[in-house]
Amino acid sequence: MTFAELKQSMEEIRKQIGQLTYKTGWDKWEEFNLEDEPTDPDDKYLMDEYYWMMDKLFAVESELDYLRKPVTLEGVLHKNERGRYEANGREFTSGNSLEAYVFDTVNEEYHWIHSRIEHDGEDYYIVDYSGSIEGVKVRLRR
Repeated sequence: MTFAELKQSMEEIRKQIGQLTYKTGWDKWEEFNLEDEPTDPDDKYLMDEYYWMMDKLFAVESELDYLRKPVTLEGVLHKNERGRYEANGREFTSGNSLEAYVFDTVNEEYHWIHSRIEHDGEDYYIVDYSGSIEGVKVRLRR
């Protein structure tokens, strides 16, 4: 399989999950909107398993939707006069999602990670990254 084929397959999966969530009425409240409810114990068990699976599929669909969005901002983080980090005039505070271009010490190369900014009481940091965030290249998708 080529990378292009993988991308195409992932897009097909995204569409199929979207169709399934639409048909079953599955939503962010993690509920089905079915015409009937199972009464048989084995079917109830299956329903419980389907809840678990739909939660995971919904997360996959959301991530695939995110990856389809275009990059709308790219820049380098620096601390501004308010003590917050910004890139190209966009200020980041706790909970803000971003992608960061960081060094992977295991593979010894730079790569993008999808993460968020948080504050530890002293300074801001990028979740799942242990280095200083001053000068880290970041981007946003919208």
